[in-house]
Amino acid sequence: MTIKRLQISGVRNLEKVELAECGSVNVFTGSNGSGKTSILESLFILARARSFRSHKLNPVINHLATRCVVFGELNDQSTIGVMRSRNDEQLFKINSNPVHTASQLAELLPLQLINAESFSLLEGGPRVRRQFLDWGVFHVEPEFLFHWRRIQKAIKQRNSLLRHGSVNSRGAGKNGRIADSELAPWDAELVLCAEAVDAMRAAYIRRLSPHFLHLLGVLVELEKPEIHYRRGWSDDLTLAQVLERDRARDLQQGSTHSGPQRADLDIRIGGRPAEDVLSRGQEKLLACALMLAQGVLLHELTGKTCIYLVDDLPAELDRQHRQALCQQLSAMRSQVFVTATDPDSLRDCWPAGSSTKWFHVEQGQVSSYTN
Repeated sequence: MTIKRLQISGVRNLEKVELAECGSVNVFTGSNGSGKTSILESLFILARARSFRSHKLNPVINHLATRCVVFGELNDQSTIGVMRSRNDEQLFKINSNPVHTASQLAELLPLQLINAESFSLLEGGPRVRRQFLDWGVFHVEPEFLFHWRRIQKAIKQRNSLLRHGSVNSRGAGKNGRIADSELAPWDAELVLCAEAVDAMRAAYIRRLSPHFLHLLGVLVELEKPEIHYRRGWSDDLTLAQVLERDRARDLQQGSTHSGPQRADLDIRIGGRPAEDVLSRGQEKLLACALMLAQGVLLHELTGKTCIYLVDDLPAELDRQHRQALCQQLSAMRSQVFVTATDPDSLRDCWPAGSSTKWFHVEQGQVSSYTN
């Protein structure tokens, strides 16, 4: 799926912007603070109903506006729109029909963001890598979201019980104590859904790994890259056994220590953690390879294409690696939206014949030009 036409109003300094005809590759250039990243932010809002730059909504909405609106017409003539207001009012629409969850937007418009925060795939905590993994599983496994929501509910209920006190294994809970029978149904629900999600995640990484290794080899030469999935509990025991074994510790901490909510990815180069041996430029290319591999696998399994947002593409990369990344993005046959301060940094990086459109952004105004 690609975006044919884009309208933005009230997003930061973008009071009113319309891109009447988006290309396969769309490059936005301009000085810092001109509004380049806000265009990518608007696209992110369209696909996820939230910003990647702020957890709070007010900074996203233009100071003269009471709401922000992003609307897109897609290549198949379908439409998608998101409205968010300062008073927390929100409206999501697909083909002019209201939809109730952001997951419905995400399903229609698979989108990946590559920016300075992408380094956290290597340097950050497990949560970032789980989000990366679950983005991919969500888009190729129809049952994933159903099971993941049940897992979240089970963990929430289980943790609430754990915080009430120690387990009374003989019967009903009283005086701050809880009975085994109270935990049992949530343990059973957690185990059942965790096994389903674990199987989906493991299968996804097995499929993703060869695409990742191939793309990484195209972008940069590294010694023996590896990616391993860690499910969040011991490989030698079932989750039911682990929950039983860790009951005392869970009670002491008031939370569930093991389970799919603790899953992680272990990325290594030459047997060592990738973040310990790679330069910043190499880290960026590795993160790009991971996300590009997700796009390849998405198309392979579903026929869908992923939209890529790349903020400040030239940063951390020399010209050779900028060119390699641009050529690979073009070869993906995915739609790409890229920002850069200096247009010369990306001139001649895209393959001849690629449908590249260039836009200059200045004080929230966007104009097209030929580079």
